[in-house]
Amino acid sequence: MLVTNVGGLPALVPDKKVGLVAEPDAESIAKKIIELYNIGEEYFLPWLREEKKKYSWSVLADTIEQLAQEAT
Repeated sequence: MLVTNVGGLPALVPDKKVGLVAEPDAESIAKKIIELYNIGEEYFLPWLREEKKKYSWSVLADTIEQLAQEAT
């Protein structure tokens, strides 16, 4: 995955873990596309599996329960 360094994208796609972050200019994006191609998608799979756990339904439900308990 390739994102540009704008808004909240870099927080969702940690550089060289889940994907690559490029500066929002043509030269940087072109370099990152080549780097992404050279690294290959297999490099990112272990990181993606770990990152995916943060967004699981069980984590969401536990967070909602914790917030509800704190509110009472």
